[in-house]
Amino acid sequence: MKHLYSFQCDGVKWLKTQPNCFLADEPGLGKTITSLTAAWELGCRKVLVICPAIAVAHWHEHFKEWAPGILVRTVVTYNKLAIDADLQDNLKSKEWDLLILDEGHYLKNKSAKRTKAIYGVGSRLKNSLAGKAKRVWILSGTPSPNHAGELWTHLRALWPELILNLSNKPMNEYEFQNRFCKVVDTVYGRQIKGSKNIPALRTQIAPMILRRKKVDVLPDLPPLVFRIEPVDPPTWMKDTDVDMTIPDISGDDLLAYIKANATNLAAERRHTSMIKAQIACEWIDNELSDSYHKLIVFGWHTDALRTIMIKMAQYKPVLLDGSTPPNRKPELIEQFQTDPDTRLFVGQIAACGVAITLTAASNILFVEQDWVPDNNYQAACRAHRIGQKDGVLARVLSLRNSVDDKIQRVLVRKQNDLAALFD
Repeated sequence: MKHLYSFQCDGVKWLKTQPNCFLADEPGLGKTITSLTAAWELGCRKVLVICPAIAVAHWHEHFKEWAPGILVRTVVTYNKLAIDADLQDNLKSKEWDLLILDEGHYLKNKSAKRTKAIYGVGSRLKNSLAGKAKRVWILSGTPSPNHAGELWTHLRALWPELILNLSNKPMNEYEFQNRFCKVVDTVYGRQIKGSKNIPALRTQIAPMILRRKKVDVLPDLPPLVFRIEPVDPPTWMKDTDVDMTIPDISGDDLLAYIKANATNLAAERRHTSMIKAQIACEWIDNELSDSYHKLIVFGWHTDALRTIMIKMAQYKPVLLDGSTPPNRKPELIEQFQTDPDTRLFVGQIAACGVAITLTAASNILFVEQDWVPDNNYQAACRAHRIGQKDGVLARVLSLRNSVDDKIQRVLVRKQNDLAALFD
C-alpha cells in the first residue's frame, strides 16, 4: 500500500469507527484515498460510489491503486442515477458494505431526483440506496455551500436523532431552517439569507463530521506537489483521436522522443488539447461552483485556453498568454490577486513561467503541459512563493488509457522530483 500522510492516517482511523459520517476535508487533501484505505482495512467487499461524471475515472484509478482487493466496486454518476429507474432498482436490490457519496453537497435539495433515490422521499431512507448500505460516508470540501439549511437532507436521513424538535421528533426542513437559517418570507416565497445559531449546530454535528484545512496539516504536506487527475475521454472520441504514433517507450526516453519530434506531433497535440479543454470546463465548474476558492489553470494552446475563458465566464476569469500586451499583465494579475469575484486565472505556460505572483490561489489545474518538465514546475511556482499560506497542489488532467496519459505521468514524476529537490 502506498504512503499516506499522518493526517490521512488519522482520517482512516476515524472513518473506521463511523458507520455514517461526513469527511469534509478541504479539496486536495486526499478524501478519496483516505476513504478507500479505510474501506480496505475494514474488509469491505461491496462498495458503491456515487459521484459527479467528471470524477468517474478518478475513482476507477484510485480503486486499482488503493483498494484492489475490493471485489465489487461500482461507480455511478448522480445524473445517471437520477434518470435511470432500472439502474436505481438494480442498485437497491443489493446489499452494500459501504456507500460513498462523493461531493455530497449534490444532495442538498430534498426534491431532486438524485436525493430521493439516495435518501428516499423526505430523506426518510424508505426504499433508498442509503438504506441498503451498512455504512454511508459523505465526502465534500463544501458540506453546505450556501447556508446551514443545506445540511438538513443528510441529517434527516442519517442522523435524525441529532435534530430533534420540542416534541422529540426529527425536525422537518421548515423547522430546521427556522432554527439555523436567516429566513425572510417574501411575496416570492421563502428566501434564506444566511445561517444563524452556528455554534449550537456545530456542537450537534461534531460527532459525525471531520474537517481539516490545508493550514491545519501544512507540516505534513509538501509545499508543492503535482498529482495526476485522470479523466475519461468523451464517449464519441475514438482511440485514434489521441494516438500520437509514439513508440512503446517510457521515462526519459519518452520525453526525449516527444521533444525531438515536437513539430511532427504538433497537430495531434493541438487536437488533444481541444478535447481536454471541453473536459476541463466541467472539472473547473465542479471545483468552483460550490466553493469560494480561486483556481489557476495552465495550458499550452491558446485556442484551448480561450475555450475555457468563454465557457467559464461566470467566474470572471482573466487570461494571460503570448498576445497579452506587457502593460496589461500587471492589471490582470492584480485583478486576480485582489478581486474576490475573479476566481479563475487562465495562463499560457510559456507566458507565465517567470516574474509573476499568483498566491491568491493554492490550487492549480494543468489542462495540458509543456513537454519540458522544468517549465511546468516554474509555472506552478507562480503560486508556490512568498505570500502563499497553503501547500500548493498542482493537478494534471490526463486522458485515461491514452498516449496522453502516458506522457502526463512521466512529466508529473519529473516535476515532483524537481519540487522535492528545490523544496
